[in-house]
Amino acid sequence: MTSNDQVLLPAGLADLLPPDAEREEAASRALVDVFRSHGYESVRPPLLEFEDTLTAGLGAAGAGSTFRLMDPHSQRMLGVRADITPQVARIATTRLASADRPLRLCYAGDVLRVNASANGGERQVRQIGAELIGCPGADADVEILLLTIEALGTLGVEYFTIDLTSPNLVPAVMESFALSSALQSEIRDALRRKNASALENLSGDAPRILAQLAAAAGPVEESEGRLRSIELPAEAAAVRDRALDVLERLRAQAAGVALTLDPVENRGFGYYAGVGFAVFAPGARREIAFGGRYRISDDETAFGVSFFTDALLRVASDPASARKVLVPRGQDPETAAALRRNGWVAIVDLLGPGDAEAARRARCSHVLQDGTPVPLAPDND
Repeated sequence: MTSNDQVLLPAGLADLLPPDAEREEAASRALVDVFRSHGYESVRPPLLEFEDTLTAGLGAAGAGSTFRLMDPHSQRMLGVRADITPQVARIATTRLASADRPLRLCYAGDVLRVNASANGGERQVRQIGAELIGCPGADADVEILLLTIEALGTLGVEYFTIDLTSPNLVPAVMESFALSSALQSEIRDALRRKNASALENLSGDAPRILAQLAAAAGPVEESEGRLRSIELPAEAAAVRDRALDVLERLRAQAAGVALTLDPVENRGFGYYAGVGFAVFAPGARREIAFGGRYRISDDETAFGVSFFTDALLRVASDPASARKVLVPRGQDPETAAALRRNGWVAIVDLLGPGDAEAARRARCSHVLQDGTPVPLAPDND
């Protein structure tokens, strides 16, 4: 995907070369086309913003991943975006505050992060996403989840699992009990390490309930009943019931999609405050898509999804190869123009003889002979 010579480039940054750059562009276009077919309109936030604006609100979750530099014009600190979702939220609450709801927006652009992902990802990646703003019901959650499934199908990703979680379920349980700071710290540490026995060894109702929630994780065929049977405080029960409502609706409309539940997972869901999800696929180093519900203002929420190409392209199928024909130099320019109008990639051989060998070097599938594209014979070397 990237260049082999990294000597002159910082760690986590790389040149994207042919044909991988074209694959990324094709995947980006395909995803945005799916979003647009559902009525999502494109926005293009700037790569740089003032630091205090970029790291406000949702952006606070990514403040530690943000590159900073001084603006020579304003003498104010700028930040390079590490996540486009907070920028879309800013647009929705300012420039598009008076736009009719629900508001459907999509985007595609590069993000830059101080540190690569824990699983060895790159520091500069393409983020493509869709946000459904101003529709608080479960139908909006399901629309984005179904959109995610359709988008993955468009890219030829056949085998994947959607892991549903509720990032605010654990806080809802803990806030229902008067817990000491020390106990809260022990609980969070046990949850972070996925150590159910450590939770069971702690005294009190909160650790007991959280241990039950942790044990409920797994494929929905097994975990749904376990999660539904747990007695929870009222606020936590409402969070759990919303997740189960979304799950039921999704299963009814996406039969055959592998689904798992992880009620206590909240790592990486920094600004999410409702149902969250991550999509995993064999062969990817980390999740290939990520999303959920988040609050963009005191009285408005949104539900969205983000795809990151560094992981996604490892499992997406290659796009259909374009028909490429090598046109010998000296031909009437209209010859190549006519081929392009008919869907061909027509490359004029400026330096060579325009024969089959030159066509192979140019990575063409055909060579123009007597005005007709002729397929290249298989290369037996």
